[in-house]
Amino acid sequence: MLHALPILDKGPSLADLQSTARILVQSWYDAMGGKPRPYYSQRVLSWLQEGFDPEVILAAMQATFEAPDPSWRYLEAIMRRCATEGCYQPMQWINRRPPRTAL
Repeated sequence: MLHALPILDKGPSLADLQSTARILVQSWYDAMGGKPRPYYSQRVLSWLQEGFDPEVILAAMQATFEAPDPSWRYLEAIMRRCATEGCYQPMQWINRRPPRTAL
């Protein structure tokens, strides 16, 4: 008797991740303007490959847009903090600790 093997979900394909990265980077340029930089696309793709939900990246971008001095470096800092805190899913973003304030 043959048994069907379960299909292992390997997650989204590289093409799907690249498409999502393009959409996210376009959101960045729509809000921030500037010249397209290949590094931004590469970085967003790497975040997606690391397991960040696109909604978390979008939320980090929104937090960056609302910052007093928004920049790509600011976004990178938020994403590093998310990785350190294990904040990869939208509910983790909602429940994350507020940033420390300077004294």
